[in-house]
Amino acid sequence: MDEILEHIKEVDKRSDCCLIFNTLEYVAKGGRIGKIQSLLGIILSIKPIIGFREGTTTPLGKVRTHEQGLNFIITKIKEDMERFKSNRIRSIIEDSDNSEWSNKAKERLEKEFTVDEIWQTQVSAVSGTHIGPGCWGITYYCL
Repeated sequence: MDEILEHIKEVDKRSDCCLIFNTLEYVAKGGRIGKIQSLLGIILSIKPIIGFREGTTTPLGKVRTHEQGLNFIITKIKEDMERFKSNRIRSIIEDSDNSEWSNKAKERLEKEFTVDEIWQTQVSAVSGTHIGPGCWGITYYCL
């Protein structure tokens, strides 16, 4: 049991999930942010990047385009790979009705990294309700 728990801690440390929202509208409707924040985000075309730290959603950054978001995630993966002295990754790419960026993310991961596995899927209906259409993200594990 102790070995399993240690392995889980190591996997958790070497993994991350980054989601890029298309709009803040649905986050506001779910009560996660205020309407003024949502309106400013929509007007300024801000796409927040959200990650998860110790079971809590955490803002990682803000971008204006999906391309900038993909560049942000690629840079983050490179930094994590260097930190863990990794030479390959496993990844899951999820989207909420945004297969265009999901496919671009897959192409970019395959171009930039040695990838053991890439799975592509759509987010669940429950998650999609809270994040809205157009959201996509990459979860990765540095081997």
